[in-house]
Amino acid sequence: MPVADILRQAGISEQTFYRWKKQYAGLQSDQARELKQLRDKNAQLKKLVAELGLDKAISQDVASRIMLLAHFGPHAKTCDHLNGTELILFNGTPSRHFQALSPERSGNVTNPR
Repeated sequence: MPVADILRQAGISEQTFYRWKKQYAGLQSDQARELKQLRDKNAQLKKLVAELGLDKAISQDVASRIMLLAHFGPHAKTCDHLNGTELILFNGTPSRHFQALSPERSGNVTNPR
C-alpha cells in the first residue's frame, strides 16, 4: 500500500509526515516520547520565566511609585514625558529638580523642597 494512501487514511498530510520523518528519524519511540516531554517542559518553563519577568516589572513600578509618595508626599504624581521618561509633578507642575524615574534610578530622586 502506498504511503500516500496510508497518510490519507490516518488524516495526516504528506508534508507533516516528511517533516516528522526528518525530525524523528533514527529515534526509538521512547526517545521520541521523551523528546516531546522535554519540549513541553521547556515551553512551560519559558512561559513561567516570562510571567515572573512581568511580575518583577510590575513590582518595581509599584515600588517606585510608593517611594515617590513617601519621598514627595501625597501631592506628588508622575506623568509620562514625550521622550518616554517619567517626570515628577509636584503641586501640578514639573519639579525644577526632576529626574527620570526608572527601576535603576528610582532611588536617586532629589527632593524639590
